[in-house]
Amino acid sequence: MMVHQNTRKNVVCHICGSKSAFRSPEGVSLREATCPECGATQRASDVAGVIIHTFLKEDTLPLSKTRTSLASLNIYEAQSTGIIHECLKYLPNYLCSEYFDDVKTGELHQNGILCEDLQKLTFSDSSFDLIITQDVFEHIQEPEKAFAEIQRVL
Repeated sequence: MMVHQNTRKNVVCHICGSKSAFRSPEGVSLREATCPECGATQRASDVAGVIIHTFLKEDTLPLSKTRTSLASLNIYEAQSTGIIHECLKYLPNYLCSEYFDDVKTGELHQNGILCEDLQKLTFSDSSFDLIITQDVFEHIQEPEKAFAEIQRVL
C-alpha cells in the first residue's frame, strides 16, 4: 500500500536556506509539512521568513545564518523548544520562557526555564523588539489580555 504525501515543491526553507519540497503525510496539513534538510515545519519556516523579512536588509539569509545580524535585537519567545528557539538561543538579547502552573511568574522553574504568563508579563514596558508566540494562544484563557501585554512590552 502506497502512502501519498502532500507536497509543496521548490520552497525555500527560511530556517536552513535549502530549496526543496516540504512534505507531509496524507491527511496532515501542509503547514506541518517538513523540510527534508533540517526538519523544520512549513509553519516554522514561514515564521522565520517573516522575522528575516522584517528585521534584516539582506533577507536571503536563512534564520540559522543570521546570528550576528539579529544580535542587537531584544527578542522574547514564549517557548523554550523548537527549531526557531534552536536558531536564536545563542543571541545575547534572546529570552525564552514557558508557563508553569506551580511556579510564580518571573521566577525560574526547577529546570532553569523562566516562567511567564502572557496575560501578566513581568517585563518592563518597551523591553523587546520582537516577540514570538507559536502554539500558545490556544491555551490562553483571556487572549485579549495577552495581546495587550505583548503590545506593552514591544
